[in-house]
Amino acid sequence: APELTRDKVLNIWRQYLPQVMPGYSINMSVHRGLKGCYIAPDIPADCAQRASRYLTKGKVAPQDILGHYSFKPQGGLAGIVVAEDRMFLPTGKLGMSYLEIVYADVSRAEVKKEEAHKIRTEVSLVTYSNELTLYYKNGRVNTFTTNAQYNAAVIAKALNLIVG
Repeated sequence: APELTRDKVLNIWRQYLPQVMPGYSINMSVHRGLKGCYIAPDIPADCAQRASRYLTKGKVAPQDILGHYSFKPQGGLAGIVVAEDRMFLPTGKLGMSYLEIVYADVSRAEVKKEEAHKIRTEVSLVTYSNELTLYYKNGRVNTFTTNAQYNAAVIAKALNLIVG
């Protein structure tokens, strides 16, 4: 596998992290005003400190966080944190539990299935999935549901570029 560098990982997340918020609800217009998607070096110090302490439990130092995305005001607790060697992804409807994904352990990622959901307030259909399957290099396969606020298909694309 190609060696990961900070610049390679940062460039991939710089492209994909701002795309992980699906626009499937009328309420998203409200969330858009509250969300914060930050990419290094433009991550506010207080946001990086909170992400390091509460989301990564100190496994990633504030200065080593390459990207942070939260739909809550001021980078609230439910958010995505990406670093050079791993990412932390909220799972479940409330985003209270986190999955730590170490890039070196993953061989590929894919969405379990795509579904079309009709928006009640609009006539259009939006396709998205929040079920992500990770294939690990040791043969393990793990399918889980990401927090509904984040589009797993975009996360899978980024992970495949990082581990590919």
